Amino acid sequence: MDELVFEEFGFASYYSAPPAALVARHFDITDGLVLDSGFSFSHAVPILNSGAQQQYSRRLDLGGKVLTNQLKEVVSFRSWNMMDEFLVINAAKEELCYVAQDFLAELEDTRLPLSEGNKTMIDYVLPTHASDKENRFGYSRPSVPKRAKGDPSQQEQPTLTLNNERISIPEALFHPSDLGLHQGGLHEVIAESIAALPRQLQGRIYNNIVLSGGNCKFPGFEKRLTAELRALAPEEYDLALTMDKDPELSAVKGVRSWFQLS
Repeated sequence: MDELVFEEFGFASYYSAPPAALVARHFDITDGLVLDSGFSFSHAVPILNSGAQQQYSRRLDLGGKVLTNQLKEVVSFRSWNMMDEFLVINAAKEELCYVAQDFLAELEDTRLPLSEGNKTMIDYVLPTHASDKENRFGYSRPSVPKRAKGDPSQQEQPTLTLNNERISIPEALFHPSDLGLHQGGLHEVIAESIAALPRQLQGRIYNNIVLSGGNCKFPGFEKRLTAELRALAPEEYDLALTMDKDPELSAVKGVRSWFQLS
């Protein structure tokens, strides 16, 4: 990195910082914890005196890329072969997947037929050569009962029907063992990171947790994580989670804040 910056691009100096430190700068955090769950990995990084404490950080080897690849494999097994269509499946994941608040109960609901009130099932129309720029990765539409074979009432389009995949894919963030990873979920990673801190600091950190990264954008993510953490945190500690309107850009906004102050 240094050789590239100084010799290839000719910079006189540069500043290197982990994303968590930049997120902390954006939120003006003195003491707290940043959960950064992005494309490749997820990290829980305590912040003390405005600095990232790497020695107390914990990592989960799971990010958005793994979730997208898992969804690719599932839909390729059940429907169309999508193994070479990462961007299309990633777009479908970001648009349609969400975090269930009671996974087992909602999973049971997905077993219902569409005609009996299944509200999870939805169609994702795959892009074709005729797709416009706005829908170049496809788009979603409500599922409809299968038409009789040979019904010419509507032109057929290549379509993926997603049902329990919408909740089972992001559920891996809380139960990585579903994907064969022998690690705790995000809530356990956070609790483990805080438990490594001196006890007199732990209550303050639980009360100032910031969420960043693309995986935090799943609908229901913040509410589910709060519930899971509340079950792990000591009762005497207050729990507070904060998230930017677009958590994917929190680190970038931290860079902007840093330049504005310098």
